[in-house]
Amino acid sequence: ADRTLEVSFGRVYLYEGGYSAYLDGRARREEMDGASERKRQSILRRELQWVLQGPCARGTKSRERLERYEALKAAQPPQAEQSLEGIQALSSRLGKKTVELKGVGKAFDGRWVLKDFDFLLQRTDRVGIVGGNGAGKSTLLNLIAGEIPPDEGTVTVGDTVVLGYFSQHAKELDPNQTALDYVKERGDRIETPEGTLTASRLMDKFLFSGPMQHRLIGKLSGGEKRRLFLLGILASAPNVLLLDEPTNDLDIPTMTVLENYLETFPGAIIAVSHDRYFLDRLCTRVFAVEPGGAVRQYVGGYSDYLESLGDRPKQEKKDQQSAHDLQTGDNPPIPQTGHTPHRTQTGHALNRTQSGHAPYRVRVMESFALPYSFFVQQIIHTN
Repeated sequence: ADRTLEVSFGRVYLYEGGYSAYLDGRARREEMDGASERKRQSILRRELQWVLQGPCARGTKSRERLERYEALKAAQPPQAEQSLEGIQALSSRLGKKTVELKGVGKAFDGRWVLKDFDFLLQRTDRVGIVGGNGAGKSTLLNLIAGEIPPDEGTVTVGDTVVLGYFSQHAKELDPNQTALDYVKERGDRIETPEGTLTASRLMDKFLFSGPMQHRLIGKLSGGEKRRLFLLGILASAPNVLLLDEPTNDLDIPTMTVLENYLETFPGAIIAVSHDRYFLDRLCTRVFAVEPGGAVRQYVGGYSDYLESLGDRPKQEKKDQQSAHDLQTGDNPPIPQTGHTPHRTQTGHALNRTQSGHAPYRVRVMESFALPYSFFVQQIIHTN
């Protein structure tokens, strides 16, 4: 972006540049607002001393000065966005047995979205899942979460696994339940590395403070419901997180807290996302779901995955050529140099190229440390 609009407390601010320029401009704007507010408070204190004096001491033209004082007093201070407090990872103990998929397949209307998929989740895995719309990314998470059964294969979840599933389409929340009661159902007192947090204190960290905690869920905005849904998952202290498009419908402060939380999360994470920056920051492996149900695995983040895609056609062509050579028996021809064959340290005659390297077929013979005549004799004897 070359321009950024910020909507804050009913006002719109325009910044030239992208997100980094917006952060810099917003910081300078808030600094100027803070300086103006400090100046207003200083004038108010001085004018209050004057007002508290008697009428005679105030002298003439007091009416206009009093009106300015009342105007300064009535002015509203600049409103600042609340910032989310960071929380350290909440997690239950995770045993050796986590999640294992063996020969898993799933089809819809005769079309396979997953086929013959094997996967063993490690306890500290950070897996990103990518693919086109409708490829089967969310289906894979639903299979792990037990939301849908596989058509083929098995999905095994360990006894100590506590799944936290932040689905793309959150389950309908009870509109007549308060936000605080919703979080309390998942954990009234939550153990963290910082100590024990009550549900109310945990909500404070997620900008659900004061009266908002007792507000009915039906009265919350869409973004607030999404944030509450995420908070409910974290309050349950999961040790395996399934995230389906977690960056959708979350405001920037919530996303920042989520990313910081995931960095300290001690369990395993599987995330579906189209946000390449989120995947680069989070993932150490990428699974690409392809048409026909195949799943290719790549090491690294999303940028590493894209780089691997550029090398993939070359590797596939090389693999196809190698397979063709094995099927047809074709090997690179041995160049005729016209020189007397060199002899190796083991005394075997080998033709060499001008570069001094033995051709492929001759190198195979050399690796057995047996003379070529031995193989000829064996063939004659067999026939």
